[in-house]
Amino acid sequence: MIILEAMASEAAIVSTRAGGIPDVISDGEQGRLVEIGDADRLAHVLDDLLQNADERRRLGRQARRVVEARFSAHVMAARYLEVYRGVPVRG
Repeated sequence: MIILEAMASEAAIVSTRAGGIPDVISDGEQGRLVEIGDADRLAHVLDDLLQNADERRRLGRQARRVVEARFSAHVMAARYLEVYRGVPVRG
């Protein structure tokens, strides 16, 4: 959830390609992703973003758009409703 919360606040995300994170963030579009254990690449990506405020803002805006389109309360409620409608009722 913390990644989604950060994205909603327009933060530029830097993360590893762990778990479901690559399903939410496309490298270079909504944030930056590095391979697990690649500390040198992580340091390079962080340094690049620290030096480039325009890129941080661009990534942050894109990240917020993804959250609004895929994870807003309205969208999530509609998805849960679809799941519930698919569950057979026993009576």
